[in-house]
Amino acid sequence: MTIHNCHIHLFTMKHVPDDYMGVARVFKKHPRLLRIASKGMKVANPFSDTDRLDRLAKFTKAGFNKSQEAVFNDIAKFYPDDTRFIVLPMDMEGMGYGKPAKGENGEDHGIASQHEELATLSVKTNGQVIPFVHFDPRRENDGPRQENGDSPKNAKECIEYWIEKRGFKGVKLYPPLGYSLDETVKEKDAGGNEKDEFRYLEVLEYCDEKKLPVMVHCSTGSVRAKRYRDRKDYASALASPKRYEPVLKRFTNLRLCMGHFGGSVAWNAYMRDPDGDGQYEKEANKTWLKDIRDLMEKYDNVYADISYTMFDFDSNIAMLSVLLEDPRIKPKVLFGSDFYMSENETLSEREHCIRIRHGLGLESFRQIAETNPLAYLGDGIDTPVVPMGPGVPPPPRPAEPSTWHFA
Repeated sequence: MTIHNCHIHLFTMKHVPDDYMGVARVFKKHPRLLRIASKGMKVANPFSDTDRLDRLAKFTKAGFNKSQEAVFNDIAKFYPDDTRFIVLPMDMEGMGYGKPAKGENGEDHGIASQHEELATLSVKTNGQVIPFVHFDPRRENDGPRQENGDSPKNAKECIEYWIEKRGFKGVKLYPPLGYSLDETVKEKDAGGNEKDEFRYLEVLEYCDEKKLPVMVHCSTGSVRAKRYRDRKDYASALASPKRYEPVLKRFTNLRLCMGHFGGSVAWNAYMRDPDGDGQYEKEANKTWLKDIRDLMEKYDNVYADISYTMFDFDSNIAMLSVLLEDPRIKPKVLFGSDFYMSENETLSEREHCIRIRHGLGLESFRQIAETNPLAYLGDGIDTPVVPMGPGVPPPPRPAEPSTWHFA
């Protein structure tokens, strides 16, 4: 069995806008302070090796690695040598916190450089790294023109380049950054009549035409846009599974995975607060788990991964086992961990994986860790990723993301 971890992150703090990092930006500029602070965190409770500060130290250390390769080496050691990992980059320039700062020597740390690192790493690991591409769909062709007359490229054009020229395997989308895939705009048809059309039609049409695996964030916990900093519930609502119903009705070839399967808060709400009148009502839509399950039953190409959610193992393993007894759901659940976001949790990557393997049994674990991921990824999984080199066209310059049209 070849394990497929279908949801990890390797981006480092150099890829994160400084204004989003707050006081943590001090560590970015002065790495030695991080080592000192980490040691302090680790001794905060000398009687516990699972102290929360110790876990925070592990998370911080992972994020402040020098490269995505260094982060990958941290997770790879917990898994068999042939394990494969779907890596999900993050395009955070549309959050309202500015752009990632340039390096000491002027190196660009924007989303294109993040993708370039992943292409190199995929080749170096002989395909263990399965890179997805992430561009905020609000990147539109409204930026300044280059000297040679070529305008910056929109999200669809950038996605197309990394899929078709560089061999990336799927697309990541993250609505809590400030958009929703069911957004519509008024357009006029051939007869001059107004109609509603999807705002991100080009991206959706392209993913549908190419039958691409698409990963969307679908839990209440999230990185979110600056305008939602104090509106967590509103940001979470952008990730609601109900928003994908109109998209799925029209774009029937989308292989859409609901990242986190709604999240542990939604699972607890489903189990403990079915009427929505308790503590979970404000934190999560009480129907998210059911909503996702309904979509999986209704549409052939809807999947859900269990990343981060299963770190609440004792609460959720029984529910996962029951879900996998349903023949309509069993082929559509994917194993994932959400490393290194999960470094905040008590369980290590290896403990997480082994507990799930033991809790489900070999047959069901093979189903979610090998059989289902291969179906989700499709035929292009073994096509090699192309690193930058002679004869490879350079990546397009992405247009600036428009952040004004969703409030």
